[in-house]
Amino acid sequence: MAKNDIDNGSLAGQQQEEEVDNIFSFIDFRKLLSDVIKYWWVFVISLVVALVILKIYHRYKTPIYSTTATIIVDSSNGRFRSSNNLMDGFTLGADVLNLENQLAILKSRSMISKVVKSMGIDITYYAKGQVKDVEVFPSLSTMVIIDSTHAQPIDEKQVLFSVNSKKSFLYDYSKGEPYGYVTELKYEEVIQYGQPVITPWCAFTLVSERPLNGEMYVIFNDPDNLINLYHNSLGVLHDDKSNSSVVTLGISGPNTNKNELFLNTLINTYINDNLDQKNTMANNTIKFIDTQINQLTDSLNKIGSEISTYRIQNGIQNDPSRRGVQLFDEMQDYEKKLQEEKLKLAYYDYLEDYFSSDTVLTGTIAPAMYDTKSFIITQQLNSIIALNDKRETQINTYSTEQNPYYYKIISQLKVARNTLLKSVESHKEMVQHNIKDYEKKISEYNSSLMSLPETERQLLGIDRKYSLNNEVYNYLMRKRSEAQIQKASNSSDHMILDEALTTGIISPNVKKNQNIALVLAIFFPLLFFVLRQLFDNKIRTTQDINKITKLTILGEIPNSNKDTNFVVTNYPRSYLAEEFRGIRTKIDFMGQGKKPLILAVTSSVPGDGKTVCALNIASVYAITKKKTALLGFDLRKPGLTKILGLEGKQGISDHLIGNCTLEEITMEVEGIDIIGSGTIPPNPSELILSEKCQEMMNILREK
Repeated sequence: MAKNDIDNGSLAGQQQEEEVDNIFSFIDFRKLLSDVIKYWWVFVISLVVALVILKIYHRYKTPIYSTTATIIVDSSNGRFRSSNNLMDGFTLGADVLNLENQLAILKSRSMISKVVKSMGIDITYYAKGQVKDVEVFPSLSTMVIIDSTHAQPIDEKQVLFSVNSKKSFLYDYSKGEPYGYVTELKYEEVIQYGQPVITPWCAFTLVSERPLNGEMYVIFNDPDNLINLYHNSLGVLHDDKSNSSVVTLGISGPNTNKNELFLNTLINTYINDNLDQKNTMANNTIKFIDTQINQLTDSLNKIGSEISTYRIQNGIQNDPSRRGVQLFDEMQDYEKKLQEEKLKLAYYDYLEDYFSSDTVLTGTIAPAMYDTKSFIITQQLNSIIALNDKRETQINTYSTEQNPYYYKIISQLKVARNTLLKSVESHKEMVQHNIKDYEKKISEYNSSLMSLPETERQLLGIDRKYSLNNEVYNYLMRKRSEAQIQKASNSSDHMILDEALTTGIISPNVKKNQNIALVLAIFFPLLFFVLRQLFDNKIRTTQDINKITKLTILGEIPNSNKDTNFVVTNYPRSYLAEEFRGIRTKIDFMGQGKKPLILAVTSSVPGDGKTVCALNIASVYAITKKKTALLGFDLRKPGLTKILGLEGKQGISDHLIGNCTLEEITMEVEGIDIIGSGTIPPNPSELILSEKCQEMMNILREK
């Protein structure tokens, strides 16, 4: 910054400080305190008015209540379980939850939309009051049942059974979208309870358990406005510093019943959605198992028939030989491993089919879960499900248009999906290689079995197929039962800690408003007194003169209630006479002994008292035996001449034009040589500035 800029800034700051100082210099704090004490009753009246207004405000102001509820959000569902046993089973959950995402889901528009729809608050009921209307919720005795297939008016105006509106917007509840508007609504009809009311702009039926008590009206609400209202007023709080997953939900509104119903419905909807997601994964798992069971059932039926037919045709009653059984058992172990690999291959085919379509990027991802002993596949599935959870959170909470974070998640989801498909492809190659190895081993055992008798060998082969398929079938049936039990015993990961409870009124804040009223009751009268000083342009005290000039004040002359203008002469002991004596003393000090002393008494407007002051100042000097002359130089409007009754006599103006001598116009009154103004001239200024006037003054100095 340049030095000039600094100097300019400093100068500007000094000017601002001087302006502030000038403002405060116009305030007489002593006078302000005096006004406060003198007009104390103004503050009392102001306080009473403020308290009355506050009382009326609190009486008719609709109170806003705060309602809270707490839940425990579990963000650590069990991951895929690892197992050292072959085909240990299926898992029904993944770590798809994240506390931050769950908080966003709780306040998402889609979640609130579900809650609003389930609450059934599309219609708001009001009881008409003398001063204010009160919402009635729940309205148990009287209900308006709307025809959702018909458009309804959702104007902010009161919708009565007698309607007269210039313009109302229509809403189609069945389609969930606006239906346009009507320019004018006029409706008035006496209707019976249960009688459908059908008009071109609305359709409803009024039902009531008992006749209406007083006047009521209803408002058809716009669902989008309701969602926005609850979305903006809902608060979701979590202590980031603590390790707990306790979440506090809060909402404020004028109706406590509606607040509590909303929070309880929100919590239940959130918990049920979580349970539905777990059940969806369980259903997909059961569906996958059923597909495999159906294939095995056909094989078992076919092989069972084949065994029976072969034994009958060949008359075989005894079991196969010991060596045959041993070869059969060893080969069956490999066939079991082969079947396990085929199950893995079937699951990988399922994943390829499930994730190959781009539609998986737009819906909820809940694939069947099967433990393939692959940590990579498990980790990638968990990653995809977590990304899908974030995507749904963004969709439900924010707009997807021009939302960079949403598109970033979609990009990550595509990358994770493609990575999973490549991993599945590589794992399929490994599984196919294992299948070939097992098939080779099985082929070798088949060769060994060729040394057995033909009938025994063929019977062992058929028994081997049946035994293997039967074992896999029993395993799948057992796992299907476990999955069904798991589905039946599924519970939400979240739990209600405290149901919704109204904690108190948050608006109006009575204590705060009382403090504000007290401050304002003091502030406004005080401001009035300050402004009265700032805008008062009259000189009332010596302090007012000291603010505008540094000239010495000789004295203060009060208004005289005496019956004479010669106050000093006729009332020498009066307070007024003492003030003139004080003025004389100060003038002597200022004159510092100069003689003769010439004084000029003047003012801005007539009637200020300059003639009386001049007459009495001359008197206090005359009393001290000093030669004193009083000249009436007010040539335009002579006041001295009028007071002393010298109208029509010659004076200063006549002398200055040479019509008379100084002695002729001089008159002694009370020891004072008085010279009147004389005839009113047309050019008083020129006469006063003339050499004749200077000559007159010199003569008076000498005398």
